Amino acid sequence: MTPALRLHGRSTGRQREETEMTRWTNENTEGFDQSALDNLNRAQTALEGKYFTVDAGNIADMLNNAWVDGATANDLFVAVDHRLSA
Repeated sequence: MTPALRLHGRSTGRQREETEMTRWTNENTEGFDQSALDNLNRAQTALEGKYFTVDAGNIADMLNNAWVDGATANDLFVAVDHRLSA
């Protein structure tokens, strides 16, 4: 089974409050260890901060698609940032 985030946050169209940000957890994902979740959360937070008008669920989908075993938060950020800035 491919790791995946099952629940998504939402964008308010303005800067998100910390509580509105999408979080990757053991409860809403399958197939990720804690290190992977930490990297996904770091990348998600950085991308939501830079692209606050983009729906958080869309960012999560792009991170999920960019995921490869051993990916760092920076690897994930760069991959998704490249797509969003194109």
